Amino acid sequence: MVAPVKRSYALLAPALVAFALLPTACGDTAETPVEDTGVGDDTGVRPDTGQPGPDLGFYDGGVVPDVGTPDLGFDDGGGVPDTGPIDVGPAPNVNVSGKILKLGAYLAGNNEGSGQVAVLALGVNPPVSTLSSADVATLGDYSLSLPSNGKVVTFSNKLGYFPSYNGITTQAADITGKNLYLAEVAWVNAIATLHNVDLTNPFNCHAPPQGNLNPNDQCIYAAVVGRILDDGTAGNGTIRPVGGVARTDFSITGGPGAGVWYTKGPYFLDYTGTASTSATSIVYNDNGTYRGGLYVFFAEIPRTVGPESIDLNVSITYNYNGANRYFGPSGIKVFRPYGVTWYSISETGTPPVLPIDDIDFDNQIYPLFAPVAQGGLGCQGCHTNQNGAAPSGGMNLYGAEAAYASLNPATYPARVNTNNPSASLVLTKPLYEPAGLQDHPIVAFASEQDPAYQLLYTWIQEGGIRDVVVPPVSFANEIRPILYNATNNGGAGCITCHGDQANQSGGFYVGGDAAALHAELTQEAPTDNGATGQPYRVNKQGQTGQSLVLINPLFGNAEPHPVKIFGGAADPRYQLIYRWIAEGYQNN
Repeated sequence: MVAPVKRSYALLAPALVAFALLPTACGDTAETPVEDTGVGDDTGVRPDTGQPGPDLGFYDGGVVPDVGTPDLGFDDGGGVPDTGPIDVGPAPNVNVSGKILKLGAYLAGNNEGSGQVAVLALGVNPPVSTLSSADVATLGDYSLSLPSNGKVVTFSNKLGYFPSYNGITTQAADITGKNLYLAEVAWVNAIATLHNVDLTNPFNCHAPPQGNLNPNDQCIYAAVVGRILDDGTAGNGTIRPVGGVARTDFSITGGPGAGVWYTKGPYFLDYTGTASTSATSIVYNDNGTYRGGLYVFFAEIPRTVGPESIDLNVSITYNYNGANRYFGPSGIKVFRPYGVTWYSISETGTPPVLPIDDIDFDNQIYPLFAPVAQGGLGCQGCHTNQNGAAPSGGMNLYGAEAAYASLNPATYPARVNTNNPSASLVLTKPLYEPAGLQDHPIVAFASEQDPAYQLLYTWIQEGGIRDVVVPPVSFANEIRPILYNATNNGGAGCITCHGDQANQSGGFYVGGDAAALHAELTQEAPTDNGATGQPYRVNKQGQTGQSLVLINPLFGNAEPHPVKIFGGAADPRYQLIYRWIAEGYQNN
């Protein structure tokens, strides 16, 4: 066992969207957002220049062939009792269905389906593929049977379109109405032509991190298109596109060196999705329906060297009326050749600055294994003995004690490799494979920059221990500021809806002193819209992850709540509240 490595204090990015390209697990919740009223309307449509771009003319000859399922029965090679690979059995499947829509047409307000589109799910084992329907009555309909409790990237391709990438997060139930978007060549070329972006000729890669894969390689462009969306607070739960965001408000980093990444843009589209020269994002009132908040940027990617995708980290800091609003950070994958990624960037509060040393297994690592609906990675969908199930691969992650017994590096040095943390199977198996066949039924980590991956890595680096002693969480100094403070003052924004004592949203008031807020959480019966049966806002029966104060505002959880604040169990705010409840929910 290596000695724990002390880490400096750092801002741990919230896993608001724990996977690149993955806005939600429950279908398209922001299909027709309305405007964030804090910004002015754009008064007109900018003209489409009508300049055709080059026809790239590439065509995928059909659905990628099934190369078969690899034999995962390798041995860890250790001399201690190690049962071998983490996952040897299939994950339960769910059905995901919806339409393949033309992206440019969709943004213009027309839901035009596209038939005979080849769709391949990446990040699953074995590979899954399908063709969208060409029938007039069901044009563009698709259906995929995917492993539950995880994340996938869908690759869609058809003649006349750019290869297009969307994301899906699965839980334990089928998903309907999950639309995927396919970028028309003519539409993308019109945007590229207006901004002098050459999508035909390779060019010399810029300085590292782009050019350090191979200094002799050339680069091409991939594109990212999406919306900038607020957190729903201003609209009492209605997600709205945001106008007024400037190019300089974006930060785009990534690649092997994690430095500033070279891009053309971001540029902003008109509310109809057409090319625009506007200096800021546009919103528009179209007969009572607000649309817009659209952006696009072209990121360079080496033409032939390295993996087929690059992981970028995108965040926005937007100063409005003297106060900063924060969007992201979001992990976004870009693909070659000339791939188009659809990704919407959501508003987040400023998470607290946490020490990322002395990781507490029970209250920081164990919650990561919970179902997706509880903010976890979905590991317990397969790795559990709950209700008499046989844990997949013999690894039981249900219950903190059982989970640690299955990950104890003294017993399972291949699962948790303290000498070489990045080689640990608990990290490598569910990590998205940028090239080659996925060796896990479904993805948990989009990249090594995923906040949950980084948290697990740090715990392993510190020795993979369970009995770490950490100071107790202070309710007055750490929990109340999250619930009481506005987002621009480090809080989660709860005060916006729950700060009026005369009109308490859901009967929950956070505007009182520490004693009053503690009583609201631990002694008052909640308004339980989802009929969970929880008698209080914190769970006092040892099921910390089922506390309403955690799952109500949790992204991907079906519990009714107007604003989804926490991206997952790796969000620092979620972690502090989880630890406080697990430690006995004291008013300290």
